[in-house]
Amino acid sequence: MRKTIILLLILFAFPVSAGAAVVTAMATEPYMEQYQLYSCNARILDYNSETNLLRLTLITPEIFPKDEVEALGVGDAIYTGGREIPITSVSYQDGYLVFNRGTEEFEDGSVWLSEDSDGNYRTIYWHDNVWTEIEQLELPVTEALLLLDRINPETGESLEKPTVHPSTRFIRMMEEAARGEDPGFSANNVLVVFNAEGQLAVIERYYVPWQ
Repeated sequence: MRKTIILLLILFAFPVSAGAAVVTAMATEPYMEQYQLYSCNARILDYNSETNLLRLTLITPEIFPKDEVEALGVGDAIYTGGREIPITSVSYQDGYLVFNRGTEEFEDGSVWLSEDSDGNYRTIYWHDNVWTEIEQLELPVTEALLLLDRINPETGESLEKPTVHPSTRFIRMMEEAARGEDPGFSANNVLVVFNAEGQLAVIERYYVPWQ
């Protein structure tokens, strides 16, 4: 509650002026009426055994143009995480460009950006990207669906080569995740692949939060 009050005081003390720059993330993923021959990061939310439908959200990391980000200063703003953040300070720490650095890392109201391999900036929250939701889908789980698992579910250890599982095993893992017996597929840790017919063909789990 105290942090929320402090953030509101900052917003009123440093309002974004009419002539201030406001930078928004680049559009990096296309919208499709039907996703075909396409791969995307995702969160898998739940599975309905009665309808055989899998509910998932396609996501993409927030990526900002390098020149626009580096031109921002106090009085400007950046739109991230679904809200506009007025910039009250600019600093650098451990390779990050930081707007509104507080007394603690990644505290509410601060924005941490890391330069990626293309020279643009990605917003970071602890050891993960800040993600933008593209679309939520409900898709059938077909017999042809494959799960590629790049972790050991018991330890979270990364595997050099993924283990390969049929759709029936994936469904059991979803049920185990609902009981807390599996790391699950909702922690921004999944890549999904669609085939030429627009069916969900491959799910790849590549990460768990405690790695």
